[in-house]
Amino acid sequence: MGKIHSNPLQFRVVRTLVAGVDRVTLPPLTVFGFGKLVEARDSEGLPIAEIRDGDKILKYGPNLDWSVDSALGVVTQAGSFTGSGDGNVTLAIRAGAALVQTMSIALQAGAAVPDITPNFGGTSNPGAGSAPPGIASVTPANGAAGARITLKGTNFGTGTAPLAVFFGALIGLDPVRLANGSVQVTVPSGAVNGDIAVTVGEKSSNGVPFRVLKALTLATSSIEILAGKRVAAPIGALDSAGVTLSDPALTWDAAGSGLVVDSSNGITAIEVGDYSLKAVSGDLSKVLAVRVFKILKVKLAKADFLLNARPETGDPDPGFQTGAQAVATVEATDGTGRRVTWSTSDASLVSIDAAGNMLAGRLAREGVAIVTATAVDDPAISATASVRILHDSLLDLEIK
Repeated sequence: MGKIHSNPLQFRVVRTLVAGVDRVTLPPLTVFGFGKLVEARDSEGLPIAEIRDGDKILKYGPNLDWSVDSALGVVTQAGSFTGSGDGNVTLAIRAGAALVQTMSIALQAGAAVPDITPNFGGTSNPGAGSAPPGIASVTPANGAAGARITLKGTNFGTGTAPLAVFFGALIGLDPVRLANGSVQVTVPSGAVNGDIAVTVGEKSSNGVPFRVLKALTLATSSIEILAGKRVAAPIGALDSAGVTLSDPALTWDAAGSGLVVDSSNGITAIEVGDYSLKAVSGDLSKVLAVRVFKILKVKLAKADFLLNARPETGDPDPGFQTGAQAVATVEATDGTGRRVTWSTSDASLVSIDAAGNMLAGRLAREGVAIVTATAVDDPAISATASVRILHDSLLDLEIK
């Protein structure tokens, strides 16, 4: 028994889809054929069009899917459109899932039916009209694998138009078009510093630099902050080239704490307590211990001192007291032991060093100086002592 063959059939693959116009103005209640404004091309770049010999179809046209986004219009699968009232409608034409073209239709009462000569000189741009996608910004500009980033720009396509975000040769994960026209995507594992680019169908965008974080670093694992103050978090990062970033883009887990962390990695202390902050970028994280405290008061062991002025030269008489030590204690919500700085109102009468050691001036006039102990952590809180200076002769006379 011999082989039996069917008649041969020709099958052509649609490779590109071209819209011959971007926008059309039509009067409502008018049937307009858009089929003539769209051209499908095969893998050799040749147009795919229906060819007839009388009622006989010699070659079939492209198999396209037509749809509109508004109840103001209806379209047949042959591309015949009718509008029902004034407004704007977007007409979408699809060749499978990969190739999409859109045209804007303005329905306006009194408008003339246009006589349009389509321009098919361009190439297919699925989902993005006649222009390629373009990236204006990437936020944040750095992140680790697993971080979610946002791309703002134009012509990122709509609906089911194929969308991909490339990190060099790697494809980003879970790209999603947002309502505002931007795109969110997850940084893929293995990505390195380089340009990010978007492709919609067959067209690609410009590249925008992005730094991929490989490690987070802490200068210290714990810090203290005075309530009401803001400090920079002691955190940095290393990118894929080993270069340090002092201001990596991070999210912070501070839920339920007395802390607020801003976009510049600044930590503001709100309530007294001990907290744990977690900094995150994608799959990377670090934990920082934070103590928030308040200075309650500064106390001096002695509030009044009496000193003799020192002689012009040499040592004073052993019977005279020309120096003394002031002692201060800082009381805070986390206990004592915090430091103070010392100052004097008149260094010609009495000087004081960092340890609170006071010394009367040489040939100092009689008078009173005020020494002040100020909390290092909160300069608004301090305590004072008075120091009276007497001449040797006067003090000696008083002793007699």
